[in-house]
Formats: sequence, structure tokens, C-alpha cells
Amino acid sequence: MPGPIRKRFSRAGASANVKRGRGYVGNREVQLIIDGHAHAAGSFADADGIIARLDELGVDKIVLAPGLGDADRDRRMPSLAGAFQNADVMLAVNKVIRRVAGRRAGDLSQRNERVWSLRQQYPDRIEQFYWADPGADDFLEELASKHQAWGFKGIKLHQPIDRFRCDAPALLSMVEFAGERGLPVFVHLYSRQEARRLAELVMEFPRTVFIVAHLIGLELLEGLPRGTENIYFDVSPPQLVSERRVLKAIERFRAARVVMGSDSPYGRGNLELALARVRELDFPESQLSLMLGTNMERLLEQAG
Repeated sequence: MPGPIRKRFSRAGASANVKRGRGYVGNREVQLIIDGHAHAAGSFADADGIIARLDELGVDKIVLAPGLGDADRDRRMPSLAGAFQNADVMLAVNKVIRRVAGRRAGDLSQRNERVWSLRQQYPDRIEQFYWADPGADDFLEELASKHQAWGFKGIKLHQPIDRFRCDAPALLSMVEFAGERGLPVFVHLYSRQEARRLAELVMEFPRTVFIVAHLIGLELLEGLPRGTENIYFDVSPPQLVSERRVLKAIERFRAARVVMGSDSPYGRGNLELALARVRELDFPESQLSLMLGTNMERLLEQAG
């Protein structure tokens, strides 16, 4: 386990040094910084606004999935990570999401279309992850059709919103589809039981890469065999995922399996907070660079 955290990043210093398309760790420029988890909602629903924010913080790219709908907005997020440093807080949050947010979700086709339109405006800065609902009629046909038309770089699954199991036959077909095309499957799990089912999927489909949102189920997924290469972990949002659990993920799965994301706009200033947290970790700069962007860049490049 790394030693005590020491500061490696100054927000004021970063503002003075930022260049478009480049970021900094300490005083040293790193090659690529990517927000690997954000939503086209609130202040992140406008392409020019997104790019202005990326430029302000020295971020090269952003991976966007849909928000929940037209009425969605920037939201404050309670800071629970400090009080529950060892707890998988998102398991409790999931119940709230299912009860409240699920009722607000707008038409999924329109929400995916919105992300595509944003990418069209800045194709070198915005990458699309397509939100798929395995419980919808003809979802595989729609998924294949949109991938051919849009060429999105990943698939987003959200169990608190869309009620499906990780062992559902339709999902297994989708996982195989993703593996054949190099598309990472980004999954927001709902429960411990679903984390166990995901672990089985990871082993059954070694060609398919899975990205686990919010470190949900980390302690159960730690039981995967050492050397498992097709699982990654998103560490957003900083208000709900503790630094202690981030360090646990790095210790067990290595920095090469961790991606920095913000979950914007669900939390005020999330992208700045997410960048600062990773930059302040007491790791070599080569490992920080992996988490800040290199890992996600590799996954995007592999997507066909």
C-alpha cells in the first residue's frame, strides 16, 4: 500500500500552465488526460460549454453517455466518502436512484442521439458510449445498427435505471457483440449479487473488457484471479467513492486497471475534484498518467 498522501498538484498552478489538449502532473506535462465518465446533461449538454470546461482544466477528451432527460441538471452531491471510507456507499445510493431518478428518465433513443450530436461537433474531443437497455425490445438490433452508423466507442449499462440481470440471455449476446468489436462495456451495477454475476461474465468472456462504475462491488470482484486483464474500475464521483477504496483498487488491480472519471454533472465541480484527487496520490508519475488518460486512451483505440 502506498504511504501517506502528499500534495502533488496546485489548482492555481494548473490554471497558469494549462494548454489546450495537455495536462500536468506536478510541473511535468503528461501526454493525455481523459474524463472517462460523464453525462450529456445540465452544463455538460452543450458542446461548446463542454469544450470550454475541458480547455480550462487541460483535459484532452471526455467520454459521454446520456443523462436522464431534458429536465436533468447539475446537481449537488452529498460528501459521504470521508465519513464512510471503507463502505461501498453506492449500493445505498442505487436504491435512491432506482426510486427517484428512474421515473425521470426520458426516451433513451433521443438521449443517445443527443450524445451523438455533441460528438459530431467535436469528434476529436468527445467520445460516445452508447447507453443500452438489455430489457428493451430489439435492443441488440438497435445496438448493432447504431454502432454501424455512429461508430461509438463503448456501451453503457445502468442497472439502477434499467432492470436487468448480468446473466440475462440478451445481455450475454450483447457482451459477445462488444468483445468481437473491441467495445468496452461500462456497467453501473445495482447490488452485491450483480457484482458476483459480473465476475462470472468477466471470466466467461475474456475478450470483452468491462469497466465497473464507481468501484461498485470492488470487495467482491477482488476475488477474481490475479492477472485478470479484462476488468477496469472507474473511481467517480469523489464525493461518494473514498480515497481509501481507490487505493485498494490500485493495490489489488494496479494503476493499469483504473480510469479517472468525473460523473459530471452529478456533483458540483466533479471534474476538477477528480483530477485533483488522482494527481495528489503518492504514486510515480507514470502510474498517475495511466489513470488520468492512458488507460482509457488504449480502450478507445481498441474499439472498432
